[in-house]
Amino acid sequence: HPEFATIALRTAVCAVGLYLVCSCVVLGGREGASLMQHAPTPSHTHSRDRFPRGAFSRAQKLRRQGPSVLRGTKVAAEREARIISRRVGKNRLDMQPQEPRRRNRKNPALYKESRDLQGGVEREALRDASENNLGRREALAGTVWAVCSAMATMKNSARARELNWKSRTQLDTPRLQFQKEEQVFPLRFITYLSRFLLNYDPTLSKFWDEAGSNIPLSYDSKQIKQARLKQYGEFAASVEVGLKKYYDSKNGIIKLLTLLSTSFTSVSAKRQLAILFSFIEDGQPVDEIEKLIAEADNATISQISVTNPGGGYLRPPSVTIEGPTGRGVTATCKAMMKESGPIGAINVTTRGFGYVTGNPPEISIAPPQDGRQASAHAIVSDSGEIIGIEITDGGTGYSLEKPPEVKITPPTRAGGAPAIAKAILSLEVKSINVVNPGFSYGNNQSVRVRVQSPAEAFGLKSGKTAEAVVLLDKKRVSAGPSRTTLPADSITQQLVQLIPDNNVPQKDQINNRYYTQIPFDHVSSSWLLNKEQKCGGKLDPIFGPRGCSPVEREKDLDMMTYLKFAFSGASCAALSHAVLTPLEVVKTKAQTNPQAKLGEVIKSTFSQGAGGLFKGVGPTAIGFFVGGSTSFGLTEVFRRTFAEFVGPADAMLYQIPIVISASVAAVIVSCIGNVPFEAVRIKLQSSDSGDGLIEGFQSIAQESGIAGFYEGLSAILFKEIPFALCKFAVFDAACGAIYEAYPAARESISSALLVSVLGGAISGGVAAIVSHPADTVLTTMYSEVKTTMYSEEGPESGGEDEFEAGDVAGALSMIIRKNGYSALMAGVGPRIVFASTLLALEFLLYDYLKVLLKVSPEDLGQYLDVLGSFNR
Repeated sequence: HPEFATIALRTAVCAVGLYLVCSCVVLGGREGASLMQHAPTPSHTHSRDRFPRGAFSRAQKLRRQGPSVLRGTKVAAEREARIISRRVGKNRLDMQPQEPRRRNRKNPALYKESRDLQGGVEREALRDASENNLGRREALAGTVWAVCSAMATMKNSARARELNWKSRTQLDTPRLQFQKEEQVFPLRFITYLSRFLLNYDPTLSKFWDEAGSNIPLSYDSKQIKQARLKQYGEFAASVEVGLKKYYDSKNGIIKLLTLLSTSFTSVSAKRQLAILFSFIEDGQPVDEIEKLIAEADNATISQISVTNPGGGYLRPPSVTIEGPTGRGVTATCKAMMKESGPIGAINVTTRGFGYVTGNPPEISIAPPQDGRQASAHAIVSDSGEIIGIEITDGGTGYSLEKPPEVKITPPTRAGGAPAIAKAILSLEVKSINVVNPGFSYGNNQSVRVRVQSPAEAFGLKSGKTAEAVVLLDKKRVSAGPSRTTLPADSITQQLVQLIPDNNVPQKDQINNRYYTQIPFDHVSSSWLLNKEQKCGGKLDPIFGPRGCSPVEREKDLDMMTYLKFAFSGASCAALSHAVLTPLEVVKTKAQTNPQAKLGEVIKSTFSQGAGGLFKGVGPTAIGFFVGGSTSFGLTEVFRRTFAEFVGPADAMLYQIPIVISASVAAVIVSCIGNVPFEAVRIKLQSSDSGDGLIEGFQSIAQESGIAGFYEGLSAILFKEIPFALCKFAVFDAACGAIYEAYPAARESISSALLVSVLGGAISGGVAAIVSHPADTVLTTMYSEVKTTMYSEEGPESGGEDEFEAGDVAGALSMIIRKNGYSALMAGVGPRIVFASTLLALEFLLYDYLKVLLKVSPEDLGQYLDVLGSFNR
């Protein structure tokens, strides 16, 4: 199971991490202990005095490595220092560790040498110890990281996005009708969106795997195919439920695409979203699809090739590259220039003065080595200054290696100053270098590049603008990841298979929309279940069915919900039994006097008036209030408990046995609480006395004690268990048959209540016939005349027809011997009427109270809103 596998993997990671931590601690302790064994016993008490100045502070820095490492480092340094001290000479004894600050006045140089040597040895020992423990520190750090990562993974898993379950009452109709929605979102879009979500969303993927594991292993291939198609159809319907808000809202298609593109950002997901939205015909988001394709391609600018270098530039022009189609960064570049040969301009650096306006000076430009000489004329202002030089011919063949010299004739006026000018060569674009390649360009995008004209770049107006083209670095498009490794003929594999990523949507330039070529066809129309066709399910012949209802489940049963169930059951049981008390009285009298005719019993009962008809109504109402609260409430509890115990697969396979088992378990508990009141009811209804509830309790307590109230427990169980079995089984079968014959009865509350009444009446009649023999035995055991009506000698005679209290077998044997098997069915007519009316009233009241208290199947039912979980 995927969940078990995840838990096992995390547990294994934590176990390995814990093992490594313990290993590091143990190894560190062993190394320190080994060093301590070989270390000499110090003769001093203060650890700071063992080493030269600074050694203790350095050792303190290693304290984070662990106490054992620290102890081993100190001891190793001290031992090495002592050994080397002995080798140096006996004078080293003057410099002992316990007196490191005493200066050896006889030989200061030797003291300094020994001190330096000891410090060096200590540092070397500390460094060696640190290097030796480096691997263990890294292992310890790696282990801690692994454990923390596993814990973080478990924590993040606990915080994973949950599925969005909504109350079934929020659905517009019990069965989906999405004619308007499917005009905007075609069926192919819905079914492919379902596949996309099952592939790319981990929560939904896990849900789909768990749904597959719920299929019973006993199913054959045809049953598995039908079950999986039904699950997929329900999931697709859950997807379509969430599309309703995007149909009703303005720009709903764009909002949906934005939601999905922000939730799934991988390259493969973007390609699949482009494929998905290409299935929309009316209102297709063409620009957004183009952006998705470009973001998935993620091409960059690799090179800009100059096709026309232009000319007439005096400085490098700016180059602008078109931005990417996707949401990315625009590339930037820089133009590299070279001289083109002619002189582009002559810049006057010093204007001079003393020139005459009508007689401008001559401008002489040095000729090139190989080319045509340039010419120009000066422009003189009224003040006698040269304000500019206009080129009449730029010439050819000039280069920066030998810049051309510009000579200006001196001014004609006395005292004037000559002007100075400098020639500027005309430039052309040599190359364009990419500074930032950008990203999110589409592989098929035609990227335009624009170079400034010479005039815009403050060059020659007569210059030519350079031209260039862009070359993209296109990424290779793969087929995309495969979600499963199931066989190709597996229905699960076929239902989640996506179009390969490299099958990029193509744009129809004439109609301005995208379309996708579908390379496979795995699902056929014959796969669609007849049930789906009847309830309004639809089928896309390529991507599978959309069911008639979404994925549904029951809401968890909390204490308040259980109390509402219990109150509904208690109220309907108590009220219905109290109303039908006259039928119960007639039935009881007929059972206690099987020789009497039914008409005489009815006449005798009615002759007693209202008091006789409703005799025993008190214990009846109280007893069935207690019994109904446990019976109906615990049935829901046991049904859910048994379903969880057997697992989803068996729960789906054995739905009816689970319901019957739950009802039997609840009946057993309810009988324990109801049997004392049932004993008092039979005691009162079988006698002609006018005793009430309190007198009935006192009478049984005086005759048999507390045990007398439970002497018929076995008989009541024999009666109620078959009654419950038939009641729920026949009720479900009858209601199912009615709904099958009249499907429209599901669509309104009044018709559904009427079906409950009819189902209850049918199940009550069948249950009354099946459980009536046990009811006769129970009445005999608790009736006032239980020993006289079946014994010729009377109760004091000790005849063989008497039976002991609580003896169910004895009571049954006596009834058969004295009156035959027909006596077991005495009063069955009134009981059939009673049970049919009782169950009809019970189910009617029970369903009505559940609707009133909001615990009906519609209120407790939840449906999966797939897209709603992305908005939370």
